[in-house]
Amino acid sequence: MYVCYASAVYVPEIWPTEAKLRGSGLANAVGRISGIAAPYAVAVLLSSYGVTGVFILLGAVSIIVAIAIATIGIETKGVSVESLSIDAVVNK
Repeated sequence: MYVCYASAVYVPEIWPTEAKLRGSGLANAVGRISGIAAPYAVAVLLSSYGVTGVFILLGAVSIIVAIAIATIGIETKGVSVESLSIDAVVNK
């Protein structure tokens, strides 16, 4: 599901400069853990609910992530990285 490619662009932008590597590393680690767990979840769903269950799960997860980013995500278009860092420090 190519969500990881989209997050590889968005995630580093939302972290303050001081925490960019740690934040990206954390997001990457969570993605890798999900990548380990997902085949097992798919196998269980496939044996219990068939292909339809698998597609419903993947679609539901994608929709939840899209809604979360749309509602609580930070818009980074046209904003300098420095101002994102300043906003993060001020909003602590």
